[in-house]
Amino acid sequence: MAAFSDLCWLLDRGYAMTSSLKLVGDRYELAARQRLALERCACTAEAAHSRQLRLCSPGDLAGR
Repeated sequence: MAAFSDLCWLLDRGYAMTSSLKLVGDRYELAARQRLALERCACTAEAAHSRQLRLCSPGDLAGR
């Protein structure tokens, strides 16, 4: 969880994903598979908020 928080912090400050992921992955000694998972779930606070706004409840999707 700390690696995730650190990566998101770096991304929020404009650092590139590639270099941020390398820095955090090396710091927490993450395996390649763990780094890939971290890369897929981490994002900026702005991107997370945007995703939250687009969430739909199962009831909204009924009949589609």
